Amino acid sequence: MVITGLNLSLNRPAGKQTATVNVVGADLSVVSGATVDGVWSTTPAEDGYPVSMQQTTGPSGGASFTHNDGHVTGTVVQFCVTGVVKTGYTYEGGTQCVSATW
Repeated sequence: MVITGLNLSLNRPAGKQTATVNVVGADLSVVSGATVDGVWSTTPAEDGYPVSMQQTTGPSGGASFTHNDGHVTGTVVQFCVTGVVKTGYTYEGGTQCVSATW
């Protein structure tokens, strides 16, 4: 089966940012148990960035990446999905990113 896409969103409540990834197959069914790799970065670059993370999708096909870190006003925070892996599936979505200004 092919993982045809994902829904990637970014939420920035006070003092943290959360990227949510929902993985779906070619038939639009959710893909649970997939390993999702991603990376947080900032512009301008800050010490300690980029930060790589990995999560596994749950029963609903979703994974959340939370990074608790404050930034200077005007900093652009970006989360990019760099890969999705699950046995029996191929991921053809490439790198997908979301960003927000702090």
